[in-house]
Parts: sequence; structure tokens; C-alpha cells
Amino acid sequence: MINGADISWISQLESLGYEYVDSEGNKRDPLELLKEFGINAVRLRLFVDPPTDFYWEKKKNKKVMLGFTDKKHVLESAKRAHAAGMKLMIDFHYSDHFADPEFQDVPKLWEAADDVWAWGLIQEHTERFLEALKEVDITPEFVQVGNEINHGMLWPLGKYPDEKRNLAKFLTAGYEAVKSVFPETKVITHLAEGNDKKQFEQFFDDMLIHYGAKTDIIGMSYYPFWLGKDYTKNIKDLTMNMMKCASKYKKDVMICEIGGLEDAVKNTSEMIKVVKKSLEMVPENRGLGIFYWEPGVCAKILPDHYPLGACRLVEDKKLQFTDVMNAFKE
Repeated sequence: MINGADISWISQLESLGYEYVDSEGNKRDPLELLKEFGINAVRLRLFVDPPTDFYWEKKKNKKVMLGFTDKKHVLESAKRAHAAGMKLMIDFHYSDHFADPEFQDVPKLWEAADDVWAWGLIQEHTERFLEALKEVDITPEFVQVGNEINHGMLWPLGKYPDEKRNLAKFLTAGYEAVKSVFPETKVITHLAEGNDKKQFEQFFDDMLIHYGAKTDIIGMSYYPFWLGKDYTKNIKDLTMNMMKCASKYKKDVMICEIGGLEDAVKNTSEMIKVVKKSLEMVPENRGLGIFYWEPGVCAKILPDHYPLGACRLVEDKKLQFTDVMNAFKE
């Protein structure tokens, strides 16, 4: 079972003077601390040309921290994870900032692209970064082609459901780029709201069956908090969706993102344990694992006060992982 964590904020926080401490207050490498909690894989997001200060005004007067998410810094983080003996997932957003169901903005450098040019840009961008990884002898176990693409990517060129054919071409371009550099690396197609069985079936019927897009793994996000419901109200739907995707499409499934309120430690811990059990129920051992997004933060230190981290601020600029992370040991 993959027990993973997205650590894309950590390097930027360290540059701002933040340190991570263990339960006794001793300064430690956060990756080593995560390993002690049972984390065996890390996820790193990569943007095309992010702002040089690595902040983005997502909405008016709402600034978010991006993490060090350009090619240079992601390579450095990948080396760090590799040195720690952890598996690696690279998450290509194909944007200059966060891509999700609400934002799938074309990178500024790609704004003049049509659908054919965009296909080539996806392939080139993917290959170039992976070749850089290969040059330093790092092979990622997993690569996401797009992030939470419920409504497509590179809007309007690959918007779903308006441009299904283009989107399928974009996914296949990313897939083939990955395989050209790392034939054994598994490619993930990732959607939000993993409990929404109808949405997943419609999307993957379109992409995989009708338009022939290529992928190895169906990735899901699962955030009951953003749905306004406790996990007990929709965990059955998530479980059934994972089982159906594995059975119908003959694909492995993975929880690429999960998170709960940082102050609701017991509830979030229970949710993780239950989701891990659900993954074990997926037929033919197709439930691969789970990644927490993103444990190395707390609301007090982020400009948008994102509340689903798994750290507490114990002193000025000293962060300590909460007991949420113990759920990965079991």
C-alpha cells in the first residue's frame, strides 16, 4: 500500500525560516519525520512557468502560496525524496498555478496555441522534465497527466464536456510522453470528488471507451470537508466508485488527494483508516494507495488559511506534525 504525502509547500516554507520538530521539540528533516509515520511516497506538483515569488492571486484579494513548483525546485525536491528512499509521484498541472475543477488556465507561454500545438506542448513539457529526472537517475513511480480535470484542462481547448476529443488527445499526449522516457512509470488520470460515481462513469466512458484516451490509473480526490458532509455520509459512495472503476475499466485506482480539518484530529485519522480499508477492498488488489494533501502546513501560516493541513505551530516558525499522521502506520 502506498502511504503518500504531497510535500510541495515544504521547501518554500523552509526558505521562509520554518522548521519541523518532533514530539520532543527537536529539529528534524520533515521527510524523515514523515517516514517515521509510515509515509513511503511523496507527490510533487509542477507548474509550467509559475510566478517568481511563488504566490498567486487566485481571486481578488485572495493570495495563495504555490510552493516551489518550477522545474529547478521540483528537481531538487525529487532528489531529496529519492535520497530519503521514498517513491515519487510527479503531478503535472499544465498551468502556471493550481489547476483544479475551478481553474484550468492555459500557461501564458502557451496562450497562442491551438489544439494541435497544445498537444505538442504537453508532450514536450512532459518529456523535458522527465528527461531531467532521468539524467539524475530518478525514476518516478507515478505521473499525473493533469490535476483534478473533472472539467478538462487547458481551457477552452480541452474543456470537458465541450471538447472531449481534444481532451482525449491531450491525455494521450501526456501518457505517451511519460512512456517515451519511463516505460514502466504508471500514468494517472485524476478527478476530484471521488465519491461521485455518476461523474466518474460519464467521464471515463467518454475518455477511455469512446475516445480512446490512455491511462494506467484512475486517481481520485476525497475531501468530505469541501462537500459539507462528514466522511461517514459518503465513504460508501467512494468505496463503490473505486470498486466499479477497477472492475469496469480494468484500471488501478488511487486516492491522490485526501485531507481533513487540522483541528479535527480524531475524525481525520478515522477517515484515513477507513479509506485505507476501502482501498484494500478493491478487487484484484487494484487499490494502490493514498496521498495526504498537504500535511506539512497549518492554517495560521498560509495566506489563504487553508484548514486541511496536518501540522500545528508549536513555536514561532516551528511546525510539528499532528497525530493525524499516525493513521498511516496502521
